[in-house]
Parts: sequence; structure tokens; C-alpha cells
Amino acid sequence: MENEFKNYFKIEIPKLPLGIHYFDYSLHIEFFEEMGEALMEKIEGQIRVELNKAPRLIVVAYTINGKLELLCDRCLQPYWHPFSLTHKVYYTFERKMREIEEEDVFFLDKNIQYLDLSQDIYDLVTLQIPYRKVPEWCPAASCPAEIMLHLGNKTNTEPLIDDRWAALAKIKIEHLEEENNSI
Repeated sequence: MENEFKNYFKIEIPKLPLGIHYFDYSLHIEFFEEMGEALMEKIEGQIRVELNKAPRLIVVAYTINGKLELLCDRCLQPYWHPFSLTHKVYYTFERKMREIEEEDVFFLDKNIQYLDLSQDIYDLVTLQIPYRKVPEWCPAASCPAEIMLHLGNKTNTEPLIDDRWAALAKIKIEHLEEENNSI
């Protein structure tokens, strides 16, 4: 199965006529393992790529829908995290292009044979993994009892506020009150 996805997301550019083209792909955990590190346990999803080829510019619009199986940070129980995203990436053959005001602009060599979308897809999907992996619907009561015992039954869901931040918030409130009183 090694390198099965090496060419999976490559599009041959020279043979592609000008205009809009659609490509559909499925997401597989093996792809993420091949790219280096799979930050999820499982993945299910579909990718729709709309590629618009013009003489000086290629616009790739991604629409990705799926779900990631992640491990809860609190109790290590698996859960599914759904996601949906759209994103555009611009590829140009000319460094003088100024009409594009986007961040995702990449310059291509005029002799390029393939456009490899694998890094973009890997990045877009892995950015859908939340920093804190605890599902919103998961109350502490649904965690296994042995985990809660280990955690010391800390079920307080209110965020802890550092005393330094509390003092800054108080100063900000006082400042706002002074501004309102001076009006």
C-alpha cells in the first residue's frame, strides 16, 4: 500500500484544455499516513476540485466535506468530528500578476507537467482538527467512570481565569466606565 496515493492528486496540466474541469476524490486515512502523520484515527469524506485553466492562470477551488474520527482529549474515547470547507488556490505562470489580491497565490514553472494537489488537501483537512478535541455534545458524565476517577471528578466546565488576566479585565472595564462617564 506504500505510495498508493503518490499520484492520486496529480493533474496533468499540458494535456488539459483551457476551461473548467471537475475532479472528484475520496479521502483515505492511508493518504494522511503517507504524507507523514495522520492526526486522526479515521477519515471519511469527499473532495470536489474545480480547476479553471486559463492561459496565464489556474484557479483551483476545493470543496471538501467529511468527518474525522478523533480521540477525546478528556477521556480518549473516539468520536466523529464533521467538517465542511471551501477554499481557492491560485497558480500563475507570470510573476507580474497583480490583479490577484489573495494569499494563496503560487508561481509555476511554464514547463510544469503535473499539478500536485496533495499538500493543499493534506493542509486543508488537517486544519479542520480542533485544538481542543472534546466534542461539544460530550458532557463529563458520558466519560468512563475510571477516567473521571483518574481526573478527580473535575467536571467544572467554567473556564479558569488566570488572576493576571482578571486584573487586566478589571482595568479594561474601569477604563470603559471612565470613557462613558466623560461623555
